[in-house]
Amino acid sequence: MTRKQVYIIGGIIVALAVFLRSFHLGEWLHYELDQGRDFRIIQAAIDYGPRELPLQGPKAAGNVTIRDEHGELTDKTTLRLGPLFYYIEYASALLFGVTPVGAVLLIVILSTLTVPLFYVFVRRFFDQRVALGLSAIMASGLFFVTYSRFGWNPNLMPFFMLLLGYALLMATDVRRTQRARGWWLIGAAVALAFVGHMHFLAFIAAPIIAVLYLAWSWRSIAGQHRVRWYFWAGALGVFVFLQTPLILNDMQTGGENTKAFIAAVTQKTDSDKPKTLPENIIMNLNNHARYYWLIVTGDQRAELPTLRGWDVRCDYDCRKGLLRGVAALVAMFAGLVGWFVLYRRERDTRRRHFLRLVLVWVSVVFALYIPLAYDMAPRFFLLTAPVALVFFGLIVHMRLARATRCDSVIGFLVMGLAIISNLAFVAEDFAQRSQAATNPALTIPTDHVLKEKTRMGLGQMTQIVGHMLVRAQQTGYPIWLHGQPEFKRAFWERIDTSPVGRFGAPVDLSKAYRHGLYFIIIRTQSDPDNYLRKVLQHADIVDTRVYGTLTLYELVPHEDVIVADDPHIQQPRRDPQFSPNAQKRYLWRQVLGLEKREKRE
Repeated sequence: MTRKQVYIIGGIIVALAVFLRSFHLGEWLHYELDQGRDFRIIQAAIDYGPRELPLQGPKAAGNVTIRDEHGELTDKTTLRLGPLFYYIEYASALLFGVTPVGAVLLIVILSTLTVPLFYVFVRRFFDQRVALGLSAIMASGLFFVTYSRFGWNPNLMPFFMLLLGYALLMATDVRRTQRARGWWLIGAAVALAFVGHMHFLAFIAAPIIAVLYLAWSWRSIAGQHRVRWYFWAGALGVFVFLQTPLILNDMQTGGENTKAFIAAVTQKTDSDKPKTLPENIIMNLNNHARYYWLIVTGDQRAELPTLRGWDVRCDYDCRKGLLRGVAALVAMFAGLVGWFVLYRRERDTRRRHFLRLVLVWVSVVFALYIPLAYDMAPRFFLLTAPVALVFFGLIVHMRLARATRCDSVIGFLVMGLAIISNLAFVAEDFAQRSQAATNPALTIPTDHVLKEKTRMGLGQMTQIVGHMLVRAQQTGYPIWLHGQPEFKRAFWERIDTSPVGRFGAPVDLSKAYRHGLYFIIIRTQSDPDNYLRKVLQHADIVDTRVYGTLTLYELVPHEDVIVADDPHIQQPRRDPQFSPNAQKRYLWRQVLGLEKREKRE
């Protein structure tokens, strides 16, 4: 292919990626519990300045226990990541506006840039045709598109993992100058720090991948053309510098986050019947095969049997998706066989380095996921999603390497079918999201990407909040709002950013106030009688409004539960609040002494 052809096709692929990641972004934006929580932090930093940014990032894991100063076990539920994700959202809000959409646009842009970054990464091994084909699959892939369209700390793992991988390859490229390789080593340290702040598993896996790859390729960095020591020192210094917020917070708390990290890594499962190693390995293989298939094709229907003791189990869903599951398993192992065949044949050092990095990447992640096999979440595969495309590319590359017209046609046809398949599933997903605000009967198949029970978007939420605010203006009353856990806090955040006050009351409205508006939001297809049973003992429904997949109920409390006329309006708190068992997450102004200076002034 000529350079002009590559640029034209590459431009089309990037344009496709931009379109799929920005189409109706504001209206369909996934905005639920985590997104509302994160935007509160960004809003405070915009209102009061960057000193309001925290020294720690989002919560990283479930309940962990650590020993306190007396040696007693204490429940600590706030093992946290680093804060670089928040800093990215803060920069995005400064650049694009202080709205939920503005705060995530930089994430959308970086997720889009993952596509050209992937192209230059895979060009280290594949020719232009295969690299462009794989990049087109990433641009159109349901898995990548879905996680590129909203703000969540795991969503940037593919970008920073690819940046880390490419920087490592360049740092071990003996054809580069020592100085260039040294700077790439520092770049790898930056990418390593950022990806470690995106997810707990990346925090563990990425350093292991980097160290094992560098150890395997030691001759390229320790021989005649070795990278100078000051670049290694610079890489270490940059990495440590980017951990400064975490270090400062741990200095304030006596190392509680470090203790929680050690506890999370070492503590045993709480399951009454822990799975055996063979059960975990089989389930891990199943998970990888099914998600690799989803990443390459967009098809979520692949299923495989599981192991219970020594019994093979395959339920109705398994039997229904078994053919696709077998195809997924065969494809994954074909990619692995392709790796070994190509590595044995390959004599070019740079291409061998690429294959080494890919094997280390997938092996470390696979080993890390074995004990988690029965607790896997779809987002975990963001860590290894690019490798799924590389394995698929190895299969195509072997067909094209045979140099017959038939094999070439088959190779390009398979890549074309993967692109078309993904586009079809993305179109189906978009159609569902377009109906979310208007179609109460909307049903979706089992969602193996976001685990959503139904579709809902920011535009739909804005309509609901708009109605509540109109009612508040009509009556002059503040708002009490409750709903299902996955989205109620996001609605609270939307109300708290308005001039209308919000107040608290018992969830069952056993105590209420006369001068207040009472609303409950539930999914339209949920059972309202079951959800509202306790509430309707103390209140009556006076208005029901259906907004597609969400239904808004307005209530009026019974006279016998009224405890006062006017409720206490909840004022937004500038300082974060923590439960007694949770470590404190400090703000920059609290550790820099700005808080005391403000009080003196």
